[in-house]
Amino acid sequence: MKIYLDDIRNAPDDSWTVIRDPNKVMMDYITTFAIIDEISFDHDLGENVATGYDLLCWIERNFAEGTFYGIKDCKFSIHSANPVGCKNMQAAIASIERLRNG
Repeated sequence: MKIYLDDIRNAPDDSWTVIRDPNKVMMDYITTFAIIDEISFDHDLGENVATGYDLLCWIERNFAEGTFYGIKDCKFSIHSANPVGCKNMQAAIASIERLRNG
């Protein structure tokens, strides 16, 4: 499964499952032990909603705690237009990679 997290844009092709809400990714996919091959993150997901960065921080915490769920080998990519958000998300992904490769 490939997840495309974005509040407005559609996925680049039909191989992606578009999710608009980061909480849905956490609750309905990651914590149900679904095998996720890739997640592409947008940063800004609307007002009063968690960001793509927030979701990556949650994933990072789970890697640090050894709780991988179905994302142990998941690829993470970013498609956000927010330059500061991209930088923060890149740092979180780098940290996840360090934790993953132990």
